[in-house]
Amino acid sequence: MGPGSVLSQVLRHRLRLPLALVAVTALAVAALPPVESARAVASQPNVVVVMTDDQTYEQLRVMPQINEFFDAKGTAFDSFVSSYPLCCPSRATFLTGQYALNHGVLSNTEPRGGYPALDNDNTLPLWLQDAGYRTTHIGKYLNGTPAEEIPPGWDDWQGMEPPNYYDYVINDNGTLVSYGSDPEDYSTDVIADRAVDSINEAVDLGDPFLTYIAPYAPHTLNGGPAAPAPRHVGMFDDEPMPMGPGFNEADVSDKPAYIEASPLMTSSDVADVTERYQKVLESLQAVDEMFGRIVGTLDDAGVLEDTVVMFTSDNGQMHGEHRQQRGKGVPYEESIRMPLLVAGPGFPAGAHVAEQTANVDLAPTIVALAGARAERVMDGVDLRSVVLSPTSFADRAVLIERYEGDCFEGVRTPTYMYARHHSGEEELYDLRVDRAEINSLHADPDYAAVKADLAARVDAFLAGGFPPCSLPPLGVSVGDATVTEARKGKVSVSVPLTMSQLADGPVTVGYVLNPGTASAEDFKERSGTVTVAQGRTASSIAVDILPDKLAESNEAFEVEITSVSPDFAVERGVGTVTIRSSGSGISALSIGDVATVEGDIRLKAADLTYVTVGLTKKLSEPVVIDWSTANGTAMAGSDYVAATGQITIAAGASWAHIPVQLVGSIAADTESDEAFTVNMSTTSALVQITDATGKVTIYSGAETAGDPTRGQ
Repeated sequence: MGPGSVLSQVLRHRLRLPLALVAVTALAVAALPPVESARAVASQPNVVVVMTDDQTYEQLRVMPQINEFFDAKGTAFDSFVSSYPLCCPSRATFLTGQYALNHGVLSNTEPRGGYPALDNDNTLPLWLQDAGYRTTHIGKYLNGTPAEEIPPGWDDWQGMEPPNYYDYVINDNGTLVSYGSDPEDYSTDVIADRAVDSINEAVDLGDPFLTYIAPYAPHTLNGGPAAPAPRHVGMFDDEPMPMGPGFNEADVSDKPAYIEASPLMTSSDVADVTERYQKVLESLQAVDEMFGRIVGTLDDAGVLEDTVVMFTSDNGQMHGEHRQQRGKGVPYEESIRMPLLVAGPGFPAGAHVAEQTANVDLAPTIVALAGARAERVMDGVDLRSVVLSPTSFADRAVLIERYEGDCFEGVRTPTYMYARHHSGEEELYDLRVDRAEINSLHADPDYAAVKADLAARVDAFLAGGFPPCSLPPLGVSVGDATVTEARKGKVSVSVPLTMSQLADGPVTVGYVLNPGTASAEDFKERSGTVTVAQGRTASSIAVDILPDKLAESNEAFEVEITSVSPDFAVERGVGTVTIRSSGSGISALSIGDVATVEGDIRLKAADLTYVTVGLTKKLSEPVVIDWSTANGTAMAGSDYVAATGQITIAAGASWAHIPVQLVGSIAADTESDEAFTVNMSTTSALVQITDATGKVTIYSGAETAGDPTRGQ
């Protein structure tokens, strides 16, 4: 019997009883004496969560088994969003019920993200264990989870590393099981088999259970199309790409500079986006079949009616909207809005909830269902309260955020999306009339009161402070440093290392620590290398310092980049790291004041591009920067337009753009790697720097410098 027939049989048996039989059954049940059981089902239902990877709300339409089940038995949350639309921060929100600014996972990778950035000793599975639940995880967890590690709180751990469709390892409760590239190794099917076995085992044990199932689909494969199961290849070859008003948007002048700098897609680009979209739909077919098997297993075991079943994703994915061919991490609908369908006790069949909800609500809901106690202050609400009292949440706003690349904070309500970028730029869309987010109303005087209200809501979310943005770099450079608490007699300082664009392979960067007011004896090691992995633009330099060497405040040292291998077109950068200590220990770290170490931005020849200037911390007053361009190997008039001007980094912002006008096109065979300089100075009393100079390289063979992290 196939998966589809299993689910159809479940729905027939559970939902299509003749009315006479329903009446007889109800009378018979009413006549039965009370039965003692090991647990009260109503107070502690089982919970099964299926979370896909990068699935948009729109793509739910091609999953017939899921739609059939929830249409008949569940509640749809139609305005459900990911507060931080990036894999690891979003999944950390599921495990904590907190926004990223509170749980601290700010990226997919170290030092500001990944598995090590989360306090794994205080998460949802531990809370449910304390409430008597058996906990199971199967599939993708947090980016960077060590393959051999079993995170705290999981009774049955079947984590997949690296997350993939083929060629991966599953840690089966301490035993590493390798899978290859044969059809039977397709990860969604393997996860489905394991989920069925795990649910049956949990039912046999008799305790209430939480089963968290996380397939890799429909995530793209190394930037290319997703890999569908062999039986589904070609199923959507003729499916057209949905091209709404925002697809390849003609005029993006109302949007932030990084969007405005994105070129219109060519016909070839559109074909690539269409192929990726079709493969996404194909990869979701195995997920749909997996869901049918899971529901069939619950029904066969007699626990379906005692189980809350949730289907959702970690975030969405861009497919050509606003000229963004791929990636997420942007505040737009396709990136943040995703499906949430819930069936089970407390969730009425056939209901649709229009009120604003977000992934911060999942953990509070599960904790409340289980009668558990969270050991964190959660930011979300029990979704049942939204179902029962929708008017109480009619004007609810949830935080949307990002703290790497193009950083922003904002709010999403059922009617508006407002984003305030760290560049000082703003966006405001009225979703009632502009769901495609074509016309930003941030400068419209008719919406001034609305914007002021939404901005005040953002400020309320950020009242306790918020993380700094990891700035777009000038070449390979060191960035803001952070301190880990003193452990084992030392203080670990993590200094981010960033590159301005992706390389074709791993890049090894050598560095040396030069004492400043800090002395050479303060460091455990003064030199070393760090590797930026292929497909990444960031890593970190770990510096170990003995705590007793930091008695003085404002100790400083230099991090000097001494080598780059292979031959990667960058300048060597030097950054100053200042350790500010207080009576109770280290309180903050920063690098310099303006992040303008001499470096290299690769720019594709175009009419207009941007050089980013950033502060290492936000200030309470605006910073005005005077700038001018000067010749290098590139020449004003033939390669770029010589200019002078001023930019302002707004109060509370951390970076802004210097516009650079390029002339004509630069032939790759004749004038590759032309360079000029941008000179900067400021009179701000809070920014102690004058005559900062950045070297900019015009590179005709690369894409415009943007935000490579969006593909992670």
